[in-house]
Amino acid sequence: QLPPISVKEQNPLLDTEYFTDKNYLQGFHGTILQYQDNLSTMDIRKEIFLKELDNLGIRPTDTLSVSLFQRLKRKIKDKFRFILLTEQYRMHKTINRFISERFYDGKLVPGIINGESIGERTIRDFYSTHQLNISTTNSIPESLEMLFTRVFDIEKPMLFLDTKNIDASDSKLDENFDEMTSRFNDKEARIIGSLIHQLITHYLGINSKLDESNFKEFLLNIGVITPYRAQVRRICSILYELFSHNKKLQEKISKNIIVDTVDKFQGKESEIIIISLTDSNPSKKLSALYSELRRFNVSITRAKTKLIIIGNSDMFGTTFLRKSRTILDFLNDDSSKSEELSNDSNFKGTPLKSDEKINRFFYNLVKYIQNQKGYVILDENMLKGMEK
Repeated sequence: QLPPISVKEQNPLLDTEYFTDKNYLQGFHGTILQYQDNLSTMDIRKEIFLKELDNLGIRPTDTLSVSLFQRLKRKIKDKFRFILLTEQYRMHKTINRFISERFYDGKLVPGIINGESIGERTIRDFYSTHQLNISTTNSIPESLEMLFTRVFDIEKPMLFLDTKNIDASDSKLDENFDEMTSRFNDKEARIIGSLIHQLITHYLGINSKLDESNFKEFLLNIGVITPYRAQVRRICSILYELFSHNKKLQEKISKNIIVDTVDKFQGKESEIIIISLTDSNPSKKLSALYSELRRFNVSITRAKTKLIIIGNSDMFGTTFLRKSRTILDFLNDDSSKSEELSNDSNFKGTPLKSDEKINRFFYNLVKYIQNQKGYVILDENMLKGMEK
């Protein structure tokens, strides 16, 4: 019988050192005795290691979700090497204002091109460039005309289509999809599909002499963003069904209209962006995809002149405010200045949890859009003309 192997003063050892010699324990079938006071000091190298991390701007609590750029910014933010770019050349001023106040300390402004502010550019300019006559809605079914007119109103750069009064539950409630980690919302998908279908039909119906390059550019500037891959597939499937009568048109739409998650959309832009929030259930359960507000910053800032958001406002606690205030009062994240109340706890002076931040963000967003006259509560009468 082989004598036992004793290993002591083990705390300072790392796994890589313990088994440095690969052949050391190979074939050994005896006993290994390991003993050490687990409250004794760790290897001094840990302190050296942490100091080196600090020199690199890396905190011990940082994970792989903290990017290199975030760490660099943290390290040099107060030094001359850090420069904040404050002009953007994409968004309408209404979209810019919300994003600027919420994410960029009010410093982001529309840029100037040839003496004109990019923030003054509207969807009318895009339509005009690509020869879309927007003076008539004759090609729109009467049952959908009111909704279509409100959604694509050239004077409304931001809209929130609220599904709280219609049956628009997500797949979380359907036992058939219990095992799915992703979610979809069939009602939202059908509303989005119908709006896009009517917009394209409208374009084709009033443009007898179709310019192929203009039409392609028109399609390329319709984008749909959703947090879930399952919702991406559902929307694409519905669009495919709606244009099944015209295979050539169906192919053009599938090739040129982008429907994707925000991660895939980063770096892209479209004149018209439709965001499907998807989550809608009585328990108000949001997935982890909502925990990072930067994802919504990216989603919203993909839009150039028209942002349409569809979702259930009840999911975000839009009634938890003590009194109505202007949107700018809420855009500051300093909770000590806020009079917001959750259903059963006072936010005042208390750091906000992730879900509370999400609630505040979406309340701010809906309230801001409401102040811009872009808030629409959907009802079944509005949706009667949707394609089945």
